[in-house]
Amino acid sequence: MNKVNTVIIPVAGKGTRFLPVTKSVTKTMFPIINKPVLHYLIEEGIKAGIKRFIIVINDEQDMIKDYLDLNSDYYNNLHKEYLELNQLDDIIRQIEINFVHQEKPLGLGHAILCCKELIKNEPFGVMLGDDLVLSDQTKYGISDLIKEYNKNAVNYLGVQEVEIENTKKYGIVKTHNKKVVGIVEKPQSNPPSNLAVVGRYVFNPSIFDYLETLTTDGVKEIQLTDAIELALSKEVVNAIQFSGIRFDIGDHSGYIEAVIYAALLDKTTKQNVLKYIDKYQLVC
Repeated sequence: MNKVNTVIIPVAGKGTRFLPVTKSVTKTMFPIINKPVLHYLIEEGIKAGIKRFIIVINDEQDMIKDYLDLNSDYYNNLHKEYLELNQLDDIIRQIEINFVHQEKPLGLGHAILCCKELIKNEPFGVMLGDDLVLSDQTKYGISDLIKEYNKNAVNYLGVQEVEIENTKKYGIVKTHNKKVVGIVEKPQSNPPSNLAVVGRYVFNPSIFDYLETLTTDGVKEIQLTDAIELALSKEVVNAIQFSGIRFDIGDHSGYIEAVIYAALLDKTTKQNVLKYIDKYQLVC
């Protein structure tokens, strides 16, 4: 059985919910304290044993490449070493990073399909840039899916329970035990459950076959949910409730919540943040 060594991180979206800042700063580079979201995603993957990351970007996201470049001008213009940069260097040197350009915004399924030649016939994970998972545990998020895959090499969707009124924002699965028997994208009424697919996946390479059947004339988006629905009739897809707290950083409130939570996990900022919260509760 092949192991999961590669994760795709699709981040080529325009981030329009955060305009105007996303006109010049790609959302995956938004800071959570002093590290961008992408940094946290890579750390999560490394803790799961991932050796290679394929980052799907658009032509306006050179800042992502700059951040992961060990030979950038920024380094050359520094007059001393910084611990934080050395730590970043250590992370980058542990892994292989490939960039894939998604020329047109044709959906998540298309972004994943763009990686087919690099993936070849290997299983792989997917971590969405809008879904940040934080935890004080050693392993969390994608680790839980990979652990299950190593026991039983089928497809896995990372899910978490959401409030019923919020099911219309997500792909919602119907399950029998752990097995997914149905999936509905953003149901506006009568959701099959309150289990939402939230940005962590492990797939066998057969998922590309289903994505290719959805290929259009380059106008209509290719949705990953549609490919998963096709897979359900031919192979096993399981749902796993993963550990860690997931934040929707594509949403203003979710992003702010993630920053606060990360600050509370950090011993150097925790006490001051708690004081600020008490202080401004009185004001507001």
